[in-house]
Amino acid sequence: MGDKMKKFIHDFIHYVLNHIVAHIPFWFIRKFFYRLSGMKIGKNTMILMGLYVFDPWNIVIGNDVYINENCFLDGRGGIKIDDNVSISLYTKILTGTHVSSSENFQYVDKQVVLNSNVWTGIASIILPGVELPHGVILAAGSVAICTRQGYAPMHIYSGVPAKDIGLRKGKANYQLSRWKPFLR
Repeated sequence: MGDKMKKFIHDFIHYVLNHIVAHIPFWFIRKFFYRLSGMKIGKNTMILMGLYVFDPWNIVIGNDVYINENCFLDGRGGIKIDDNVSISLYTKILTGTHVSSSENFQYVDKQVVLNSNVWTGIASIILPGVELPHGVILAAGSVAICTRQGYAPMHIYSGVPAKDIGLRKGKANYQLSRWKPFLR
């Protein structure tokens, strides 16, 4: 298959998923098409309406995960989401970017990993290369950046860039409920 045909197929999948599938009001139909496109999705996982996705074949989502409305998943560098993760409305997970000091706008990508029982607040942003360990809460509107020290399990992070603001209480070993709205 030629490069032009591969580009056309890639663009076609991008268009169909983001402009048609994302707006189908039945979650189980959307889930079928996301899986058909190569996204690996676990049991009891809900992806609500309005998801914008790049390269779904590089995205692996565990069991009992909730991805709320109007989120963005950039699969170019790979995304791995473990079990029982709650991703709130308008969350953006980016894996691709450009090197700011590059004279030729060099592109780079790095995988993002969200381990079990992570909770991202509304409109949070996770940048390339970030790994959020078990039980981390990323507060609403916060930006998780790749840092040398990384993120500690069971901690709460808030701000731009996200800073450690405390320890989460409990063990965060819950299983998310099986809430399944019919239309969303």
